Amino acid sequence: MGNLNVKVWQAELERVRRIPTNNLTAYDYLLRGAELYQRGTKEMNVQARQMYEKALELDPTYATAYALLSTTYWAVS
Repeated sequence: MGNLNVKVWQAELERVRRIPTNNLTAYDYLLRGAELYQRGTKEMNVQARQMYEKALELDPTYATAYALLSTTYWAVS
């Protein structure tokens, strides 16, 4: 049982240390998009989608931006 705890702990440490993106501009667009999305209107949803798309143009491997972009298609469209 102790070995399992060590493996889970190690995997959790690696997950925490993983940097989602090295591109600070992409991160900025992500934060702007999240703030716009929280406003909950159709217009803000469209603008949030644009922010997430800009983040992905800068970092096409940015998984969080893909995840948040998908919420804009599910939400008020």
